[in-house]
Amino acid sequence: MTVLSYLKNTLFRPEYYFKVYSLQSNQIQSNYSVKNFFIILISFTILLTCTRVLHESFFSPVKVTTVQDVSAKVEENRKNYGQNQGFVFVLLSKIIYALIWILIPILLTLIRLPILYFIGEHKVRFKELLITTLATSLPLLLSSFIISVMYDLVLSNYTIGDFETLKLFFLICFLILLVSWIWEGRLCFYAFTVQYDQNNGRAILTWLAPSLLFVDLLAINLVIQIWFP
Repeated sequence: MTVLSYLKNTLFRPEYYFKVYSLQSNQIQSNYSVKNFFIILISFTILLTCTRVLHESFFSPVKVTTVQDVSAKVEENRKNYGQNQGFVFVLLSKIIYALIWILIPILLTLIRLPILYFIGEHKVRFKELLITTLATSLPLLLSSFIISVMYDLVLSNYTIGDFETLKLFFLICFLILLVSWIWEGRLCFYAFTVQYDQNNGRAILTWLAPSLLFVDLLAINLVIQIWFP
């Protein structure tokens, strides 16, 4: 199974993917799924690194008024970029991005695993659920990539006081995250109903568990701040 097939089947044909490629029973397919996820993650990380480096190297971070000013600033950025160690900081930030996306599926798995045990799915194992979570979290990974590219190319040139651009940026980010969250829910629904034989209600509950926990933690934090200012 190629990376493109993995993306196409997981994102757009989840009912087919989770039925045909049973991750629990086929070790080879499990290994392919893990490998494809990390290929996608590494590719996104490399693309984000190149995008940020090229942008900071060749585009002026300040407003200029003439063509000559633009050319001079671009050349200055290109010559000084390596001396300013900009690449090192960009590389470190993108490595952190990749590490976060290694931790996110693990965290989602740790949250959902007790839910599956609680509602009677005692046969599920951590590794199996993690492999499933890698597939279902692809929409979230894709949305984080799109938002990161937007930040590097658009918000890095943000001018202080330009609130309209800032509001538009956050609105677009919110819509992208909302769509990716619902998209992840669709993948989780098929994954939990097909691979773990859950009914519709249990599948939705298992998908929502991390979001509900996050909301609960925010509410607890708010209550603590109100009671203990």
